[in-house]
Amino acid sequence: MAGPTNALVWAAVGVWVVCSASAWADYSSDTHPGGPRRCEAIRITSCLDVGYNLTSMPNLVGLELQNDAEYRLNSFKPLIQYGCSSQLQFFLCSIYAPMCTPQVPTPIGPCRDLCEAVRNRCAPVLAELGYPWPPFLNCSRFPAENNEEHMCMEGPGEKMPPHSPPTTSPRPQTPPRCSQYAQAHKYRYINATGTCTPLCQANISFNSSDKSFAGVWMAIWAVVCFAVTMFTVVSFVLDAAAFRYPERAAVHLALCYNLVAVGYLVRLVAGAARVTCHADPELGARVAVTEGTLHTTCALVFLLLYYFSTAASVW
Repeated sequence: MAGPTNALVWAAVGVWVVCSASAWADYSSDTHPGGPRRCEAIRITSCLDVGYNLTSMPNLVGLELQNDAEYRLNSFKPLIQYGCSSQLQFFLCSIYAPMCTPQVPTPIGPCRDLCEAVRNRCAPVLAELGYPWPPFLNCSRFPAENNEEHMCMEGPGEKMPPHSPPTTSPRPQTPPRCSQYAQAHKYRYINATGTCTPLCQANISFNSSDKSFAGVWMAIWAVVCFAVTMFTVVSFVLDAAAFRYPERAAVHLALCYNLVAVGYLVRLVAGAARVTCHADPELGARVAVTEGTLHTTCALVFLLLYYFSTAASVW
């Protein structure tokens, strides 16, 4: 095949291999416990014209936000453009943005026949390049047919003859594996952001005993700081008239450091793992948080520490 087509294949394969390392959540009625699912309009650009307009989160790979789902789905664009199956885009949308209806308590994903039709056309392309069909797209996890017990989507049907597998001789380049790091096995490549992030609890710069000592040391001083600064703030509230202007500046300084201490105490109460780590369903591993705005506890601790330590420096 010509060069541009091969480039699409190599890019698609690299993306697919990264995604194939993930572990698939069980396709069952327990996907969204706690009552009826809340439907929302599909905002993923690639899935706006798939034949339905409502979805719900978490999706079939456990992602909670449509923005995250769109990042993941976009990584498959090179394979969609290659055209191994005309149903590939619909199939991926049924996983990353499954159909939602208020009458059904579970997300409506693809039927097994749809999965097998896509697999039969795209798996040979991957096999020719030395890559298996991704485990998280195991067709046996989907309902065998659409019925009252297990609803699923059968797909629009194939609209093109099957592609022939690429016959070019060059092998694809190895997808990014964080090889720039000395301890690459302690990192995972995040395909959606194109960055590497360390595994949660991986000992890279410090060992476990160093981190335990630092955690205890910060906890002790956070408690002391909170108690002392709270005493100052309470004293001001009870008798504000006794504080003139220079002393009032000290109260503002104490209040800032009190809230900095609260940031450390939140980390202490919630646990370091909950603040700094999250489980990535597609990697099948817990990794360090690199996008704090997507994780409430991490974002809260960051804002308390950064904003009020900066305010304290100004005072």
